[in-house]
Amino acid sequence: MLMAGVSAHASVVLDNDSQSVNLSRYMSILEDVSGELTLPDILALNSNDGFTAINDEHLQLGYSTSAFWLRFSVSNRLPASDISALEDRFYLTLKYPLLDSVDFYRVAGDDIVQLKEGDMLPFHQRLFAVSDYVFPFSLAKHGSATLFVRVASSSSLPIPLRLQTEKAFVENSSKEDMLNGIYVGISVGLGVYNLILFLIIRSRAHGFYVLMVFSIMMFNTGMAGLTYRFWPESIQFQQMNIYLWSFTSAVLVPLFGMEFLKTKESFPRFHSVLKLLVWLNLLVIPCLWWVSVATAAKLTVVFTGVTALSVIFVAISRVFQGFTPAIYYTIGQGAVIGSVIFTAVTSQKVIPLYHLAPEVMKWCSAFELMLFSIGLAGIVTTERRLREQAQRESAKAQKALLDSQIKRNEDLDVLVEQRTRELESLNLQLLRLSNQDELTGMHNRRYLNESLIKEYEQARANQKPISILMIDIDHFKLINDHYGHQFGDFCLQAAGSILHANTHRPPDVCARYGGEEFVVVLPDTSLKNATIVAEKIRRNFENYDFCFHEDHAQVSVSIGVCCETPSPIDHHELLLNRADELLYQAKSEGRNRVVVQPPESGSQLVPVS
Repeated sequence: MLMAGVSAHASVVLDNDSQSVNLSRYMSILEDVSGELTLPDILALNSNDGFTAINDEHLQLGYSTSAFWLRFSVSNRLPASDISALEDRFYLTLKYPLLDSVDFYRVAGDDIVQLKEGDMLPFHQRLFAVSDYVFPFSLAKHGSATLFVRVASSSSLPIPLRLQTEKAFVENSSKEDMLNGIYVGISVGLGVYNLILFLIIRSRAHGFYVLMVFSIMMFNTGMAGLTYRFWPESIQFQQMNIYLWSFTSAVLVPLFGMEFLKTKESFPRFHSVLKLLVWLNLLVIPCLWWVSVATAAKLTVVFTGVTALSVIFVAISRVFQGFTPAIYYTIGQGAVIGSVIFTAVTSQKVIPLYHLAPEVMKWCSAFELMLFSIGLAGIVTTERRLREQAQRESAKAQKALLDSQIKRNEDLDVLVEQRTRELESLNLQLLRLSNQDELTGMHNRRYLNESLIKEYEQARANQKPISILMIDIDHFKLINDHYGHQFGDFCLQAAGSILHANTHRPPDVCARYGGEEFVVVLPDTSLKNATIVAEKIRRNFENYDFCFHEDHAQVSVSIGVCCETPSPIDHHELLLNRADELLYQAKSEGRNRVVVQPPESGSQLVPVS
């Protein structure tokens, strides 16, 4: 089946050595629905059979399973140069490197030249190691030829064909390389800068930003065809890589957004929605290798579009809440959404500018990344300014107090002493609060970390054993889900009471490690005595009546017990990790039990390489 119509385009006349011609208005097109026509079949057609004149400035055919034949004539009218060459060299370029198959034919009388390109061919088979499809051909002085191009692809079919002289081709290639270099330089620079910040301040937002920069850069360089050379033999990956990086970006953008916009505290409901979108995008990624390119493109539009709109909705809401850095996020994400809408609209031929879509997306994403980086810098600056302000206010308050004390006479010494005692009491109270778990009233992990180092050093100096009990409430999540979080909080408070009741000595440390996990440090305690304490704790939990309002539950714990007489090398973290391993062994063996470090492991722990 062929498209009906008549073609009557003028020949392309090349008469300037810097000439670069957009061929859309010089070409005629024929649709081969079966995809089986060959060049002899095309040449056998009458001049007015099948080919239709193209009247669009930029040819965009949307999605189609047909093959398309393009035809145009070219005449060489370049002026004679100082070099006595009988022919001039020209370059036909197709600036959309995602097309599956592109066949070029130059017909001059009986002389026929055929060249093949496309991303269904390995990269090393290309005539030039460049991103775009390039077809060189020669034409005699004052000679002419008819050129045919056959295009077929499962992706969208923009066909931005351009005919260039050798000089124009070199100049345009240099310009494109420079622009691509600027984009990659911007992306790499932003990534490295924020990676350094991440390593210094350990901010999750900076970590997600670095990964997002890499993913977006790979997507845009993939759209430009720059990455194919990195996997030149992997045709399937080349077909799907832009969709892979698109979904990877759809995972990282909301992850970064949640950290940047602090949605967990300010928008807990939408925080859950964004987490759900992250998981949905992750689940789609493996499916890309089992669907067609057209289906992958549709999935990309739907999922990335919904994700981007959800994130920008949260960003706009944060702007209205007065969170200033959200302005940068909103503008940057808005630019990318605009580029995505532009790409979607142009790919469906609503606007005949799809050839610009990769460039629009690339530079909009670069703009977005720069704004995100500015926003991150603003957050860091704001936090530093607040800290400095607090320090200045503290210094000011201290100075005022000092001046007040200097001005007071000896009759006010008693009052000064009283105030000093009050301040010391407040400091002790603040120190106690900073080391206390708010829910259970137990010591927190910070206090545990400091105390464990101190007790470990003391045990090493005295060559005394030190034991650790790692305790975890069994099935705590099920208890929370069944009875509710209030009952779960009650269980944690009761657990603190039980543990305190079983640790009487002043040097013993009992702390909440995190969630439903607790740690007991027993200095100067052998493995045997630590096991007795652990078993007593386990029985106390087993026999305790966990009753809150009308709800009753039977609660058990699993305990890992580890003991060491420290060597000259500090292994306190290894001791804690070993107790954690024994805890999980108790979990795996059925829970509600104590698992003790085997005696044959020795009194000193050594790291396993």
